[in-house]
Amino acid sequence: GRLDGLPRHLALHPCGVLLSDATLLDRTPVESSAMGFAMSQFDKDDVEHLGLLKLDVLGIRMQSAMAYALDEVERVDGPLYRPDLDAVPFDDPATYDLIRSTHTLGCFQIESPGQRELVGKFAPETFDDLIVDISLFRPGPVKSDMVTPFLKASQGWQEPQYLHPDLEPVLRETCGVVVFHEQVIRIIAVLSGCSLAE
Repeated sequence: GRLDGLPRHLALHPCGVLLSDATLLDRTPVESSAMGFAMSQFDKDDVEHLGLLKLDVLGIRMQSAMAYALDEVERVDGPLYRPDLDAVPFDDPATYDLIRSTHTLGCFQIESPGQRELVGKFAPETFDDLIVDISLFRPGPVKSDMVTPFLKASQGWQEPQYLHPDLEPVLRETCGVVVFHEQVIRIIAVLSGCSLAE
């Protein structure tokens, strides 16, 4: 019990950036990450308790490419032709036909070989289906083979499996498979009798 909660290993946060002037090294010890980047020896919570400013700067190439494409449309054809991404419908049948075809190279989050296989088997029909698809295709769910029971249940090949009847309302939307962190919280609340606040 005394080892529970202690750090298991060191890792560099892929997006965490500490902002400071040249005196940063007076306030935090630094070590080299596995790839040779300078890394604070304090963890992500401790640096904030110390009063250091931490930003999570996530860079996604696809978003940059989309922004560039919109700027190019406006530059070439004029401001009136710039697509309004906020007006794009979430239920466009042609879009879901494309996704189900598995020809999704260049489609953010669903273009890898594994994802193309998954969208082909799952055949998403709604935006919520896409959210489940992308959430399932994470290291944890893939490694523990949560994809197989989900696909079998979602395609009607077998009934969803619930470890306890009380879990059905929590897991119905994902065919009995735990996909979202919020479901974990709700399961703990249901099984322990605690409220979500508790």
